[in-house]
Amino acid sequence: MTLPLPKLDTLRYDTLASEATDLLPYRAPDWTDYNAHDPGITLIELLAWLTEANSYRLDRVPTRSERSFLRLLGYYMRAAQVARAVLAFQPTGAAVSMPADVQVATSDGSVRFQTGTPFDAVDAHITALLTSSASVWIEHSLTATGFLPLGAGPTVGDALYVGFDHALTAGNRVRLFALTGDPSRDERTWHELHAEHRRTRRKTRAGCRRQCTCLGSVWDLHGARVQWQYHNGTQWVALPGVRDATRALSLSGPLRFRVPADMQAGDVPGHAGQWFIRCRLECGAYDCAPQLDALLLNAVLARHAADNPARPIGTSSGQALQRFDVSRDPMVPGCTQVTLKQPDATQSTWEERPDFNRSGPLARDFIVDTTWGQIVFGDGRAGRVPDASGTLSARWKTGSGPTGNLPAGALTTAPPGLAVTVTQPVAAWGGSVAETLGAAKARAVRAIAQARCAVTLQDFEDAARRVPGAPVARAKAVAEFDPTLGCLPVAGCITIVIVSPCVRTRPDPTAGLCRAVRCFLDTRRPVATEVHVTGPEWTTVSVEATLRVRRGSNTAALRAQAARRIDTFFDPLTGGPDNTGWPFGRPVFRAEVLALLDSLSGVAAVEGLVLVENDHPDDLCNNIALCPHGLVRTGTHQITVSPEFTP
Repeated sequence: MTLPLPKLDTLRYDTLASEATDLLPYRAPDWTDYNAHDPGITLIELLAWLTEANSYRLDRVPTRSERSFLRLLGYYMRAAQVARAVLAFQPTGAAVSMPADVQVATSDGSVRFQTGTPFDAVDAHITALLTSSASVWIEHSLTATGFLPLGAGPTVGDALYVGFDHALTAGNRVRLFALTGDPSRDERTWHELHAEHRRTRRKTRAGCRRQCTCLGSVWDLHGARVQWQYHNGTQWVALPGVRDATRALSLSGPLRFRVPADMQAGDVPGHAGQWFIRCRLECGAYDCAPQLDALLLNAVLARHAADNPARPIGTSSGQALQRFDVSRDPMVPGCTQVTLKQPDATQSTWEERPDFNRSGPLARDFIVDTTWGQIVFGDGRAGRVPDASGTLSARWKTGSGPTGNLPAGALTTAPPGLAVTVTQPVAAWGGSVAETLGAAKARAVRAIAQARCAVTLQDFEDAARRVPGAPVARAKAVAEFDPTLGCLPVAGCITIVIVSPCVRTRPDPTAGLCRAVRCFLDTRRPVATEVHVTGPEWTTVSVEATLRVRRGSNTAALRAQAARRIDTFFDPLTGGPDNTGWPFGRPVFRAEVLALLDSLSGVAAVEGLVLVENDHPDDLCNNIALCPHGLVRTGTHQITVSPEFTP
């Protein structure tokens, strides 16, 4: 919630006028006419009105001050954001060397996107995508989405094979782009990873830096390392100079490499003589198997920010707050360059600023009204006024805003002179208007309310779920507990029990995930607190029950339905009494399972019910107790169905 602003004066017009009139017998005893027609009363009412207006102005905080207060807190108003799109280029003939800053437009030319660094659009095509998992070969359809490149349960040695229809030219700079189901979400994850990397590099304690070196760079996935390889005719070896921004195929991103001179056709069963590269899991393990929607060749990321050539925009009049119309289209914030050329041929460069709040009277600063396409100069107090008769020229980028969020297939027009066809496989994302002051204040309030340090158990749980790039679906903080010491209480020790969203296929988190969460928490914990991260202690619960069913019920379907309802009730992600996952440490009560089975349609009565702990036939329980860091795992149920008893 926001802090209420203090009111400097709560008096209003009626109160001020009446108080002044009440003082007249003391201040001016000879004044006896207090009616509205008296000129003195008119002056009193006028002064009361002016006082109320001044009080209102004093209680108002100027916009410039609000921006300064936000800046003191470390928050800035966000400028208009630029949309991003993935573009794939396919040569119409031989390979094409794509220069930097290629502009691609819609069919009517109204929206233009621009690529970044140069690359080579090779004339090959991807003709095969295969997965080798546990010595089993799986071939994926090139048009299918949502395939598992390393299989459902990747282990060391599993690999994704990417086949081309013919050899790649040695020395070519090849680009691949991996697409998951949500590139926008992946981009937010990349921003969070880079922000945490910068923060850790500045503020990490020396002790944790020694422990966290195993995390590698920001480009590495915790706990899993992959290597891109090619076949040199005799064996698979590492591709030289690979730049992999997919984080081990877990996020959308590009892959760049140069084709080695000794690359030969790969040794892949069923594809003899075909050229392959492969991505092989070298070490570690995944908590959630990576999933891709597509792997595109000659694909790059383009931005809704197209360069415009430098041109004159006008001559300075020497007046304050000059405005120059530059573009009818929205302009990209932070990309405008202005040069002032004097009559004596001297030149000076001016710098774009988001506002004039920190600009002195001699600062060569200007701001850009991105919506209306105008360049605005200062007034001599905040920002220098361009000298009179000076000629101004500018260059800028056109774009930004929600107009860049184009649907898939909208960007198809390549610049003339390039023998390529362009496809846009997915919709563009990320374009937005500039943030208003009110939205910036609301964002700051939300961020301040969010705990930056972990003090309470709830803080530790919230922080564990915020680890960037780490799949943590649930977290539970247990005080005075060390997983290596069992039930012995340990003062000053906190253990975070985490559950991944893929807990159904991999119940226990990998060591890499636990290490990533621990290092994230280590920079936020109190100095004297020891933090451990582990997975839950699982208790397998099986149900043996006898159901009396009504006449006409499908006994086989009812038996299967009863087992599914029990499995759903014990589910660690969606089970429990409130369907948010089985609560940590909550016992399993026989009465709840009894009521669950009795509520099934077609069940007349539950004749018998026994809970079996950890699949031991001798451990027949009435209720099953769990440790504070324990969860339930469903076992094999034995459901017996009998007809309804009739006397």
